[in-house]
Amino acid sequence: MNPEKKTWIPGEKTMKFAEMYQTESYVDEHGRKKARLRYTGPWTVPLDTGGTALVRIRACGICTWLILAVLIALQLFRHASSGCWYTAVPLLTALFPGAYGALGSIDLPWRLKPLTQDRYMHSVIRICRSSLAVLILTGVTALICEPVYRIVSGDWIFLREDILFLILCVTAAGLAFGEIRVLRGMEFHDVPNERYRD
Repeated sequence: MNPEKKTWIPGEKTMKFAEMYQTESYVDEHGRKKARLRYTGPWTVPLDTGGTALVRIRACGICTWLILAVLIALQLFRHASSGCWYTAVPLLTALFPGAYGALGSIDLPWRLKPLTQDRYMHSVIRICRSSLAVLILTGVTALICEPVYRIVSGDWIFLREDILFLILCVTAAGLAFGEIRVLRGMEFHDVPNERYRD
């Protein structure tokens, strides 16, 4: 066995941000000695702490769930190209980043409190990446897949369901684009750990 090769030891911390947490001992109210994790890394806080920033964070959190609702609605009704695989597959694939981004809204700084590095990555960055994936997939469906279906099938009659389908695709893409613009427009900066207590 190569001594330089690292091996996994059961119980060893393998989290990406594990080095930012330390175990500390404390005595509870009953006099028992216990251990807890304490965050020792830098805190990530929004530069703007006014009412506008609070509205932006809350709007983004709500939009993540609206995007997921729109993507689910796209799967539930029938339209002209619903049986076409190259229209259905991108929308079905978009459900995964849509759900992933919606789960990221749980860790958003709803009251503009400081975030640990892992919470920042699992909220703001996760939502931005998920929204980008949704934007690409729904945009490709509306702008490429749907016209290709019309050309191949020769069906140029747009019924109410077909128009609603395109509106929902554009709505999901628009909400995703808006989330990216809002979160990327907010400035976050790191502050030393000593400034805040977890």
